[in-house]
Amino acid sequence: MLAFLGLTGALLVGILYFFAKVNKQEVLDHWDEYNTNLLFVFFLAPFYKPDGDPRSRFQFAIDNFNNLLSTLADMTMKKIMEPVMQIFKMLTDAIDQTVNGLFNVRGLLKSMWSQFNSMTEVFMNRFQGTLTALRATFMKLHAAIGKTFAVAVAGIMSGLTAFQTALSVFDLVINIVITILIIIAAIFIWLPFIFIPVLAIIIIAVNAIPPEFSDQMTGIAGVFCFEEGTQVETPNGMKSIESIQLGDTLADGGTVQGLLSFDQDTDDMYNLYGVHVSGSHIVYTSTKPTLVENHPDASKLPQQQRKVYCFITSTRRIPVNSAIGTLQFADWEELENNIDDLHTWNKKVFTLLNSQQIYVEPSHYCLTSEAGFTGQTHVMTVLGPTEIRGIVPGCKLIDAEGKQTTVRGVVRLAADDVVNAVKLSETAYMSSGTWTKVGETWLQQHSLCGQKPATADWFQLFTESGTFMVIEGGQFIEVRDFTDVGSSEIHKTYDWVLETLAEKI
Repeated sequence: MLAFLGLTGALLVGILYFFAKVNKQEVLDHWDEYNTNLLFVFFLAPFYKPDGDPRSRFQFAIDNFNNLLSTLADMTMKKIMEPVMQIFKMLTDAIDQTVNGLFNVRGLLKSMWSQFNSMTEVFMNRFQGTLTALRATFMKLHAAIGKTFAVAVAGIMSGLTAFQTALSVFDLVINIVITILIIIAAIFIWLPFIFIPVLAIIIIAVNAIPPEFSDQMTGIAGVFCFEEGTQVETPNGMKSIESIQLGDTLADGGTVQGLLSFDQDTDDMYNLYGVHVSGSHIVYTSTKPTLVENHPDASKLPQQQRKVYCFITSTRRIPVNSAIGTLQFADWEELENNIDDLHTWNKKVFTLLNSQQIYVEPSHYCLTSEAGFTGQTHVMTVLGPTEIRGIVPGCKLIDAEGKQTTVRGVVRLAADDVVNAVKLSETAYMSSGTWTKVGETWLQQHSLCGQKPATADWFQLFTESGTFMVIEGGQFIEVRDFTDVGSSEIHKTYDWVLETLAEKI
């Protein structure tokens, strides 16, 4: 058996050798084609080794076989990776096409945007103009808000001050409460013993008050005024007092320089020959001027809500039609613009407002100019700053003490009644005849006076407390109303006014 196998192997080797010899030249000439054939490379390569190659035939065969494996591996990887590379190439082409598409879209959008800009340029110009107008409006609104903010800050600071004060005295509260409780206990113990005699004294004192003084205590109710519907005599006939306008001429040749109007509950109204007029108004009789309430034919009217009016005239008289003919009443000012009388009045007002203070001499302009403000001047109401020209009777203002007060009347003045003024802001002016608080002293403006603005009407107010607050230029100004002394004090000047008027008749 072994002999057979050996003989077979020898025969196979001989055949291979014979085949190699026959095809040697063919194989060597086309080695690049045959070196990938496993049979030729591994089995026949030992027979084709060049004579000059230093390697052994076995090593030559092994090296060629390794080279074949490497070549086959490269070809296999190429075959395997060929579809992957094709897919990758397709992805790359798709990305290139997408990028090109995006660039095309970008160009299209750029073109569309350019067209849109050209179409909207007109609208943008108009929008810019609108923004400019809105900016101007915003600046005005910002100024108003700034003033409101100043008021709010002042209120907050006042609140913080009050809070700090409360904290500083907190340690005294317990002792104060104990003291109050002791006092209350003592009052409840002794109250029944002292209440009855005190009540009797109060009733006696109230009954002892004269009727005329009782009228004076009611405040501004009907001061120097006529009821709505009063017939005033003019060159063109009778006119209702509420229809008279600034600049109108009356029957005596006088010109209306100021209009005063009130809407309130009046308890000082009298009927004098059919004329309903306040008891404190001056009427000229055949002998002397007198208060209506002191006229023998005057009868008091019941208290009720009325609209009442008065004038300031160039003649200081108001001719009114009555059941017995024309009655001559004094206007609101009553006195002529005599510098001596005006000086005396100023001194009386100063004394009433500033007790035990040295009198400060006012300027000539302060004496001869009516008190008032231009229409755009802002007064402080409970709802915030409001132009004085928009104030009507019944409005709630803040007075010089920081308390709430009610507007009882409104005054409109002709520009000729204001001599010069103090500038408060770009749109607000105050007449030099206005009383303002400087420190703790009430004074008429006697400095910083200048040319008054060219404005048609000036305004002033009547308030329950006799004062109100003006806010302009970021500051608060405490001012007196048109009564100067306040309605509760004006009765103290009646006697002097009557004596002065009587001397001039």
